[in-house]
Amino acid sequence: MAISASNEVKPLGKRLVEMGWRMGVVVPPLLRGVAGPLPEAGETTGEFYGKLQEGSPLHGFTFGFTGKPGTHLVICTQTCDIASDNEPVVEAMLVQSVTNPVAFARMRQSSRRFVLDADRGLLAISQVKTFIDKRLLLDLEPQPGCKDQDTQRAFARWVGGRYARGAYPDAFVEGVRRPMFAKLVELRAAGDARMTSLDACRLRAFPPGDELAPPPYDVDLFFVMPDDATEGTSRAAAIRADIASLAPILQGSLDPVVVSHFSWDAQPLDEMSAADFLDTDDLPFE
Repeated sequence: MAISASNEVKPLGKRLVEMGWRMGVVVPPLLRGVAGPLPEAGETTGEFYGKLQEGSPLHGFTFGFTGKPGTHLVICTQTCDIASDNEPVVEAMLVQSVTNPVAFARMRQSSRRFVLDADRGLLAISQVKTFIDKRLLLDLEPQPGCKDQDTQRAFARWVGGRYARGAYPDAFVEGVRRPMFAKLVELRAAGDARMTSLDACRLRAFPPGDELAPPPYDVDLFFVMPDDATEGTSRAAAIRADIASLAPILQGSLDPVVVSHFSWDAQPLDEMSAADFLDTDDLPFE
């Protein structure tokens, strides 16, 4: 007897997406051990994945993960890749729940941490990542992670930025990037009206091979204005005036010992040259 289409077994990836598995949702604590095969010496990632696709006797695996039992994870694989059966695993990051408001404020968002839900004190920690066999997710129910769709989109950008992020000398991170990030977040949280007209802020990255360069450094900022703030319009002029008053505040947050030159520019994204975009990294402020 022919099997009707409605009774056919759907592909694994499609079933997972229909269950609610997508980037930004949280994996509940794994109640069973999920140890599995590690790549053999000299085996490429592609070869390892291929072996898994051929069928593994283990139902679920993780590797490179040192979390304690009961640890939550957040899915950081794109939803389209979850739906695809060409990849047998999803990638996940550690989720930390911080209930102490003081500790949460101190740990808040950075290039290594992302605030999934401030109301619940949920942080994604990028330093601890693992891979999970997709088959394991069939037996689990996804839990809320990102607070809303805007947060989910911001999380996707943050995850992508992690892989595209340039390398910076430690002195630059401590004396420039970290204090500037903290000041931008502070101004945004305080409701500074000048921040509301900015789409993003980008910081010029270091060319490959210069990651260990000693201070002092040139600091070049690019402020991304809304698309309607085109060159020559009154809106662009007003936003530039706001940035001109913000720039000294940001410069004042930096360690003068490690800064030799500070400059900024502001343009809508579609007016920014490809070279300037590729040579800069996103500096989030929300």
